Amino acid sequence: MDKKKIVKGIIISVAILALTIVMELGEKGISTSIKRPKNGDGEIDTEMVISGEGFEDYRYKLTIKEKELQEEDAKKALKKAQEEIDSSIFNGEDSNHVTKDLNIKSNYVDGNVEASWSFDKTEIVDLEGKINSRKIDTDGILVQATVHLSYGEYEQEYLFSFMAYPPNLEGQAKIVDAIERNIEDQQEKQSDTVELPKEIDGQKITWSRVNQHLTIKVFFFEIVIWILLFALEKEKEKTAAKKRMDQMKLDYADIVSKMAILLGSGMTIRQTWDTISARYINDRQNNNREQRFAYEEMVNTYYEMRDGISEKNAYQRFGERSGVSEYHRLSRLLVQNLQKGNRGLCQLLEKESEDAFQERKLIAKKIGEEAGTRLLMPLMMIMMLVMVMVMFPALLDFKV
Repeated sequence: MDKKKIVKGIIISVAILALTIVMELGEKGISTSIKRPKNGDGEIDTEMVISGEGFEDYRYKLTIKEKELQEEDAKKALKKAQEEIDSSIFNGEDSNHVTKDLNIKSNYVDGNVEASWSFDKTEIVDLEGKINSRKIDTDGILVQATVHLSYGEYEQEYLFSFMAYPPNLEGQAKIVDAIERNIEDQQEKQSDTVELPKEIDGQKITWSRVNQHLTIKVFFFEIVIWILLFALEKEKEKTAAKKRMDQMKLDYADIVSKMAILLGSGMTIRQTWDTISARYINDRQNNNREQRFAYEEMVNTYYEMRDGISEKNAYQRFGERSGVSEYHRLSRLLVQNLQKGNRGLCQLLEKESEDAFQERKLIAKKIGEEAGTRLLMPLMMIMMLVMVMVMFPALLDFKV
């Protein structure tokens, strides 16, 4: 570690230690006067150390109780609470004409005075101070409020009255209020059906359901489905291409080994190719073998040569169609040996076969490891479809 950093660390440690010592020494010389907590703040518990003649460092648990509430202070607080109620309860309106909901609080005077409310006409004003204007006619109605105030052990009831009136509505608000009254009256009669009013105060009313924009939602849903289908199709193509490549790589060692054996028995490259292709065709016709992509490409090359394409061009086309590096290499070996003769080709194929078998082991291991991972894709697709099925009803209810 850097020496400068070590020095800085030592200086900081010493400074912190010195500050701690100063604080401890300071605590030993505290003032013998302790301020008592106010009423409602709770008592203070602290541990002190007493020293004197004949004893030293005696641990003492000190409890400082809060100041008891004085009657005079309680009366002042309760009166102040009443003043706060008078100034805020009607939201700026006069008690002789109240149209707005009441501003009710559960405590006053900075939270020291608790308030409990009640009203003589609960069908007009609820405990939250909301006024049901539909129950009030234009002449208004007298409501009496009772507030039970408490400050510690001191309690007091405060009563006051006010005149509640329906709000002065105009224009749209007035029409909507009349509609709500009409519908509420019908429902109170417990009727089987509710007839929506067609006319209010001489004004015709037309009704229609809110546009749910179903077309937009369905269009959006279809886009999501198409994206999912497109992604699924691309994934299928990708999976098929990978399956083809992996299968061809696994078959490469088998094909090269067969070619080396047949060439070693004295056959030419063309005879070797025809023999392997003919055996595969026969096995497929007798359902003794599943489709193998590498052998299918060999069969295509076999038919091309029968149709008159030269061996050189046929082998080159085989390598290009395969799309796998191993078969590109095999194609080059065959083309080169067509030009130079079959000398040494058997040894090259044997060496290629040994390397291919080692590669085949690695590929087989890799495919086994990927098998578990491939299972995740169907699960993800199922999860996405489930999410779409769950979201579709929500989309139908979504308001744009």
